[in-house]
Amino acid sequence: MSNEAQPDNLEKEILHKSLYYSLALYARMFVKLLSGIFIAKLLGPSLYGLRNAFDLFIDYESYSDLGTFSALNRQAPYFRGQKDVHKFNTAINSVFCVNIIYAIFAAALLIIISQYLRLKGYEERYVDFALFFGVMIFTSKMAFFLRTLLQIEKNFYLLSKIQILYGITASILGVTLGYFWGFRGVLVSLLVADIACIIPMLLTKNIIPELKFSFHMYLELLRIGLPMMFLLFLLLLLASADRMLILALISQEALGYFGIATIATSAIGTIPYAIRTVTLAPVMEKFGQTKDRERVKNYFVEPMILMAYIIPILIACLNYSIHLPIVYYLDQYVPSIIVMKILTIGVFFEAVASPAMSITLAFNKQVKLIFLVAPLVALNFSLNYLFIKNGWGLNGVAIGTSITLIVYFFVLIFYALRQFVDALKEFTHILLMILAPFSYAVVLYFCIERFVPVSINGLWSDILYTSLKMTLFIVLYCLIFYKIRKHSAFIKFLNHLPFIPYKLKSRILQI
Repeated sequence: MSNEAQPDNLEKEILHKSLYYSLALYARMFVKLLSGIFIAKLLGPSLYGLRNAFDLFIDYESYSDLGTFSALNRQAPYFRGQKDVHKFNTAINSVFCVNIIYAIFAAALLIIISQYLRLKGYEERYVDFALFFGVMIFTSKMAFFLRTLLQIEKNFYLLSKIQILYGITASILGVTLGYFWGFRGVLVSLLVADIACIIPMLLTKNIIPELKFSFHMYLELLRIGLPMMFLLFLLLLLASADRMLILALISQEALGYFGIATIATSAIGTIPYAIRTVTLAPVMEKFGQTKDRERVKNYFVEPMILMAYIIPILIACLNYSIHLPIVYYLDQYVPSIIVMKILTIGVFFEAVASPAMSITLAFNKQVKLIFLVAPLVALNFSLNYLFIKNGWGLNGVAIGTSITLIVYFFVLIFYALRQFVDALKEFTHILLMILAPFSYAVVLYFCIERFVPVSINGLWSDILYTSLKMTLFIVLYCLIFYKIRKHSAFIKFLNHLPFIPYKLKSRILQI
């Protein structure tokens, strides 16, 4: 009996932590979006484009760990599942030692470069860019490592608080310091937010590793991590090809327009990111105990189906409401509206496919995934380059990115299902379950846009009609949940929700 109850308890724990972490990420996302609007207004499209370029540099630098953080997040729970405490501790200490030494040297080098640029008379914005990039190599590496430890320890309650703390600190300081110091003030806010998150994580009991290094263990993690790093780097290229080409072929100002669109669409990826972050450690621990792929299959299929039904609500609300802050406050960024709406199509498919990426990494298929993702990166660069050269501008970039993400979805889902027994038989069924809510949402969205009469007369009437359209969409869309009310994913999701009374759950399941 206890063995039967264990999976249910594990699923309940994962769902609770995923919900808690998702709410924390959405709180961070909300304040980030709100502050992003003010910062975009303060900086203007050109400097806001440079602000987005800074994020891009930080993202690319994060792969300097050579995949050892990802390997640690994968292997440490596996060692714990095997009850090998020595390997567990040795892996953590070795990864920390190598990465912290690298971060110190890289930070010192970039600080020196920034002072050289200052002596040569470069604009202050570029001097600040190099200086803060150097310092934040160290702080970002430390924060990333400590967050990885929290994930391994499954301490998602503290991790959730850290996410909220980062969002509030970066947002409040970003707007305040950006008002007084401009671009430099925004960079200062990012640095202070990193430090504010590092301190409570360092003070957490048993989270500070020892400065011990095992060459053999580091090589083992490097062997696993390098392919993962290369794969994740390809995924970063897939996600950032549009911004790179905009910066190279259009302008820094255009990147500012695109940045507003990507901030808005990043809200859609919050749920899959939370589920992926929460799920990986317990799945690897369970896989280390059982070595049975079928026992972890539900952690792949069920979240994917749930997200396919929930995410269209987020997309519709975003598409209906995004014009409000832009038209009435950020009128310089009006071109971002249509870009954002195009991007949401591809982002849906990318988000739903995220559990497929997690499960294939859990099965140590990162090398094969490289050969699947690399052509998609080439496709994304080719489409975006072609559309830019043909004069389609930012809309063309958004179309190229969305087409690539749709292809990415089909390739990844098909490959992930091949890892299970008789999975090919399920491919069509699962595919229809995923595409059905998306298709219904698209038809419903355009019907409401086309046939619901509106009469806009200023901000307040616009808010009223936008709220009415969003409410109508949600009410009509929720009818589709009748279709999956008996699916195991929906039943488990409903049963494990912590804030719905048991009687209400029973009535819903009896419909």
